Amino acid sequence: MLKKQLLKNTKSTTDKPEFASRIKKTIKVFILTLKVVTLSIVLSVAHSYIFESPEEIVLKQKNIKNQRDLELIKSELKGYRTSLSEIQDKDDNLYRLVLGVDPVAVDIRTAGIGGSSNEDRLTSIPSDLTLSSYLFEINQLDAKTKVQSVSFDELTGLASENINRLQHRPSISPIAPVDLVRFSSSFGYRTHPIFKIRKFHKGIDLTALKGSPIYSTAKGKVIVASNLHDGYGNKVVVDHGYGYKTVYGHLYKIQVKIGQKMKLGDLIGQVGNTGISVSPHLHYEVRFNNNVINPLNFIFKDISQEEYQLITMR
Repeated sequence: MLKKQLLKNTKSTTDKPEFASRIKKTIKVFILTLKVVTLSIVLSVAHSYIFESPEEIVLKQKNIKNQRDLELIKSELKGYRTSLSEIQDKDDNLYRLVLGVDPVAVDIRTAGIGGSSNEDRLTSIPSDLTLSSYLFEINQLDAKTKVQSVSFDELTGLASENINRLQHRPSISPIAPVDLVRFSSSFGYRTHPIFKIRKFHKGIDLTALKGSPIYSTAKGKVIVASNLHDGYGNKVVVDHGYGYKTVYGHLYKIQVKIGQKMKLGDLIGQVGNTGISVSPHLHYEVRFNNNVINPLNFIFKDISQEEYQLITMR
């Protein structure tokens, strides 16, 4: 019995150090494993910061390119806005001024997207502005450009109308400078050469040899081409539109018909001495809204004989 007890105690004593050793080894292994895991995590995180993956490199390059593109867009938008502003200024202060039209209203000019305070927005665009903000600026410019396009269409129409109006406005002498002998009577009150009384002369008298050609002084349509026995003798009246009419009196021969369309420089007839007249000449009148006005105000005196021939030979 005593022997068994001793053996038991001896075995128990020898097992304790071995158990403790196993525990220490287990702890060491755990600590080592923990260090390895921790080191792996640290290295992985460090690698992600220090070394970039191929995907990250591609994304970074794309971001750099996108940033450059946005900067280019920013620069171009500034240029477009400056150009548009210059065009708008010429539109209001030059083209419309020349054509006698009021400037475009501010609320229309800005297309309902703000006043002049928006004009310099692009000068303070931050470098990290999002693409959507650039698109907003582009939409603004697009809206204002459309307004400007409509304005130009209006001005083009007005210019065309003015050109057409000028083409129907009397502008040359009805007798070529080479055929003209002299101005024999001016516009206004004078002593009548036959009646010898003070009488208002409604036009000017241009002396020329009998048979000298008479030309239309602007575009129009013949509304009178006959002798109405009203003192004018053989008379032609051309309605030029826009309120203008011209009268040609004392013709020797009428060479147009009622309803005939005339261009500047078209032949009307020949100088004569019909009606109440003392010598061959052309009585020429200009009427605006049926009121007689001085024809000399409608004759460009700087047209040379060569230029006049070009006009009448067309």
